[in-house]
Amino acid sequence: SSFGTEPDWSPDSRRLLFRTPYQQREIQGGASGGNIYAVRADGKGRPRRVVHREDIADVQPTWAPAGRSFAWISLQFGAGDVSFSVRPSVWRKRIGGKARRIRTLGRPYVEEGFWNQPDLAWQPLR
Repeated sequence: SSFGTEPDWSPDSRRLLFRTPYQQREIQGGASGGNIYAVRADGKGRPRRVVHREDIADVQPTWAPAGRSFAWISLQFGAGDVSFSVRPSVWRKRIGGKARRIRTLGRPYVEEGFWNQPDLAWQPLR
């Protein structure tokens, strides 16, 4: 579907997280789209937007192992067409709760408009 991408099933298989496509605004910086939604796996009800922030693309929604919260990567874009800055950070939220930033990530190198988006995965505590 063109509406949702990067789906992630909840650990109990009852819900699905996904994000909408985003468009980087090259001239003024920022982004449009990149909202995160949750939907019931049984298809009942409508998708519920659980993360929406102006001028920021939120990507890679990933359920926590216990299924009570989820994390994602937030991308803030600076202005520029082939030379721009990307400021990624990791966020976490409970469904219906407040989002909080966990960590700011290093800025990826941008060359001729290309860059590598960081990946997000839960790791066991040691």
